[in-house]
Amino acid sequence: MNYLDLTLLTKRARISLFGSLLSGFLPLSLWSHRKSAMTVAPLMLRSLIRLMATLLGQPVAAITTILYYGELLPENSVLVRMVRHDFLDRDNHLFHFLINFLRCFW
Repeated sequence: MNYLDLTLLTKRARISLFGSLLSGFLPLSLWSHRKSAMTVAPLMLRSLIRLMATLLGQPVAAITTILYYGELLPENSVLVRMVRHDFLDRDNHLFHFLINFLRCFW
């Protein structure tokens, strides 16, 4: 083995190690060794549409849910009853982002 073979071998090992680490964090449909298959735009577009539909369709429930999970909602039994726990499913990524943003920076 010469130096070129060793360099290619280490690059492949790093790529496969990086791929095995990321495959636990990304869904299998998003992860591929090809750059063209690794896109998050459809996932975020779907999440944006769901967030906008929720905010426009049920604005009070959406805002109280965001404030409740962001730990900014005052302790009031009337407000807690408006919290919709079903808004927090796995596919609503931007909803989770808003909640975590409020938790960190507010």
